[in-house]
Amino acid sequence: MEYNVEYRYDNDIKENFLQNKVALKFKKVEWKFDDNFYRLEYDEAKPYCGYFSDEYILVLFIEDSLVHPHPNNLLMYNLKKEIIKIIPPPTPINWDKVSPIHGIGEIKKIDGENYISVGISTDNYFLKEKGVIGFIEVRWLNLKTFEYHPTENTFIKDYGR
Repeated sequence: MEYNVEYRYDNDIKENFLQNKVALKFKKVEWKFDDNFYRLEYDEAKPYCGYFSDEYILVLFIEDSLVHPHPNNLLMYNLKKEIIKIIPPPTPINWDKVSPIHGIGEIKKIDGENYISVGISTDNYFLKEKGVIGFIEVRWLNLKTFEYHPTENTFIKDYGR
């Protein structure tokens, strides 16, 4: 499947899309499927990132995308531009509060299956350590079953960006 992606900012790095099929801060994507042309285009509902496969598209809308009905979830579109699944944030392993998804990206194999990284953050939930803004947990979403791996995760202190 070939996608044409237009970014919100000219300086976005497009290499990530070519290598991993992940686009950050895009505003429009177009493709052809079954002799029809399709387009997802956003002005006010700012998608943060998307993953584009030969079978579906995953799009993440972050919390400032309040005009979109499903912020902080991954939306799965089929190639006919229909929403076919809403994937909520994973249940954190390292803390007890459901947290917003703040990004997707890296692809890796776990037990022979392809997974995509899904980052969630504490959203300033932990402020016990001086200088630590919060924590980030990277979880892994199976790209076939769309379930999160039950144990695989990375825990990161977030000192601010």
